[in-house]
Amino acid sequence: MPKVKLKTAKDLKDEESRFEEEIMNKLNRIEHVLAELFEKLEALEEKLGALQTTSAQRFRARGRSKVVVKGRKKRTALEIMKEQGVVFESELKSIANRDSFFEYLRKNGVIVVEGSKERVALTKEFLDTFVAELSKLRGPADAEEKLKDEKLKKLYTILRESGYLVYEKSDWSLDLPRS
Repeated sequence: MPKVKLKTAKDLKDEESRFEEEIMNKLNRIEHVLAELFEKLEALEEKLGALQTTSAQRFRARGRSKVVVKGRKKRTALEIMKEQGVVFESELKSIANRDSFFEYLRKNGVIVVEGSKERVALTKEFLDTFVAELSKLRGPADAEEKLKDEKLKKLYTILRESGYLVYEKSDWSLDLPRS
């Protein structure tokens, strides 16, 4: 008959103590990991808050306000063009296929200028405003100083750098290619 070794009360108490110690160690490790995770979460929340603040400031700096209206259909590129008057390729972050975007605008009567560094789409009204502002200026130095609107200033720079806008003999010459 095999001998069965019975555990003594002391053996059971020692085993119970080791088991309790092991559980306490695991709980301490879990507590430590949770504390680290909470610290990381707080840091991420701070960064997210800072990014949202920065994003909101940029949005306001561009003269737009963020309005979310449920149930409202998305605006088309033409509607946006009519509102803004001009769209610079360098400011298009969310459009994957920019070539087809500018082609769509061109086909729908928007003026698209192929600048040396970027494309610009502008409405006839915005171009008229630009030409009216340009006629008040007495040369490139005057333009740098007196063009206050950022969109007009950026368009001026692109057209000058691309050779479409030239100042000769006290007169501005704007020669845009047909699109």
